[in-house]
Amino acid sequence: MSGAGIMLMSEAVPRGAVCTTNTVSDLIEELQFELGEGPCVDACKEDRPVLEPDLAAPASLGGSRLGSER
Repeated sequence: MSGAGIMLMSEAVPRGAVCTTNTVSDLIEELQFELGEGPCVDACKEDRPVLEPDLAAPASLGGSRLGSER
């Protein structure tokens, strides 16, 4: 793992990133919040943990824009 972030969310009011370990993680958290998709958003929507080992080639994000935003 090269970084991590924690996003605070609820179904009614998304709050955004609480903390990140580095600038790349900060950008990923920001993109998830802005795009409304990604592992943290999926975990909230699906009420389960979502692990993604490689956001450059995401398996769980399908046609997501998250991996292509840089």
